[in-house]
Amino acid sequence: MISDGHPDTRFRKANARRATMTVKRVALLVLAAGLALCGGPASAAQVSWDDEACRNTVTFDAKKVDQTALRNTVKLLFEQSPLSPTTGVYLLTPEFAAQADLAALQKECDEIARTGKGLKLLALPGLEEYRAALLDDTRDTCERLSAEIRAVKEPAALRDYKPAAPACSKFVDALEGKTDLDRTWRETIEASCRNNASPAACRNRSLRDADMPDGPQRKRLQVLNFGWSNCALRLTYKSGDQRKAQRTALEKKFRSQFKIKQSRCQNPG
Repeated sequence: MISDGHPDTRFRKANARRATMTVKRVALLVLAAGLALCGGPASAAQVSWDDEACRNTVTFDAKKVDQTALRNTVKLLFEQSPLSPTTGVYLLTPEFAAQADLAALQKECDEIARTGKGLKLLALPGLEEYRAALLDDTRDTCERLSAEIRAVKEPAALRDYKPAAPACSKFVDALEGKTDLDRTWRETIEASCRNNASPAACRNRSLRDADMPDGPQRKRLQVLNFGWSNCALRLTYKSGDQRKAQRTALEKKFRSQFKIKQSRCQNPG
């Protein structure tokens, strides 16, 4: 009978240990190869967003793609742009005009201008030009909205928004009392209600507003909103079309680099 200390026994145990280690090494190599092919749980990451119809998801290698840059690019191209002000300016009634917050608007606009240039984005051709264009648009929007809020008390503030002069100056003249406000108000209401689903009902609402105790102020706000503001906005339609074309081109470039999986679609197929 051979004891545990016999050389043959030690030899068999050593061989068994080596065989076990070899099997473990092979298993680890197979696992590593599988993870490399699949992207691996340590490097695979996802960014998702919703559009009108579906949930969209991009799976990418976080070792090769900066997740923050990808997330910001998705926001810029597919979601609410972080470079556009969200503070609302609604001046249609005296009550809402009294609540307009110029300080909140200015704070948001300053923050967008401060952080917008440093926003980390993917290196898509044309994306930096799009960023710069959006920042210019935001600056323009902030100047226009600021002029509107200040014009509630000081109509001359509308003249500070240079893109609308002289095309929209007739409304400023009326608000300043240099021309007939009532005539400008009636012309404004007629033009505004012309494309309404019910032009007569639209005009009647404005006439009822004018007969209210604060009717004179409501007339002024209607000239500001439906007259000057609409006039100023028409001057930005061209740039809006340009931004849409830029965004569409960038979306195509994004989709050529990343595979987007859609799910939870409301109308699949």
